[in-house]
Formats: sequence, C-alpha cells, structure tokens
Amino acid sequence: MPAGYPQSGMPGGYPQPGMAAGYPQPGAPAPKRRSVLKIVLMAVALGGILLVGLGIFGVSAIVSAAADPAKGAQVGDCLAASSSVADVGTTETSAEVVECGSVRAEYTVVARVEGESSPNSTACEKFFPGDEKYYVYGSTADGGYVLCLRPKG
Repeated sequence: MPAGYPQSGMPGGYPQPGMAAGYPQPGAPAPKRRSVLKIVLMAVALGGILLVGLGIFGVSAIVSAAADPAKGAQVGDCLAASSSVADVGTTETSAEVVECGSVRAEYTVVARVEGESSPNSTACEKFFPGDEKYYVYGSTADGGYVLCLRPKG
C-alpha cells in the first residue's frame, strides 16, 4: 500500500463495508466531550441572571419602602406625618414609623386592617369608643391596608 493512505482494520487497508475510514462503528456511543468553556459560560450567565434578579428585587424593595415608609407599621408603633393632618375630611400625607419616645412621634398605631386602603374607611370605628378622636392612614401598598391611629399627647 502506498504511503499516506489510511489503514483500516481490514486486510489491504480498505474500510469495512458501509463505513468510512476513521469514524466510529455504527451503534457505538459517541464519545462525550465536555467543553470547559461552555460550562464556564453557562455558570457566568446563570450568575448574571441571579445578580440581575436580586438587583431588581432590591430596587423594587427600596422604591416600595420610599413610596410608603409606613408599610411595616404594626400595632404599638408610632408614626410621624410628613405634613399636617386635617381634623375634617382627608389629608394627602405620608407617614413614617419613628421611635415612640421621639419628639416627632405624633400617632400610635392602635390597629392595622388589611385589604382596605381608603382613609375614609369605617374599619377603625370599632377600635375607638364613642367620641374618641382618631385618624385613619390608608395605603394601597401590598394589597391595601389602613392604620387606625390615636394622636399622642
């Protein structure tokens, strides 16, 4: 046989019938190749997706907290209003949770009612006897809630 021609397993250097020289036999499993570059790229992409998701979650939490700083208020907490609150009708204002000993603490949370959002809600009436003065803070955050507030002082 002349030099430079591939040798196969058959005498005479010819491929077996139905096969090209140098290829695996039919039915034999193909060798598995793992590309290190492919694995690294997939890990980097997954890490990037995770970071973007966490970033979006973090920004939305910050924006949500900035939009409604009273969102986490619970019974017994104290609030400070960002502007003066009218004694009649409704007043557009924001409120934030503050330390009850602070000079800024104007209201104490007596009750929190989920699923309501209107400052005109009557949900707080049952928490205050007779003619006791109270205020209702309404928010649409997290499906809506109202805070029933007793003025301090």
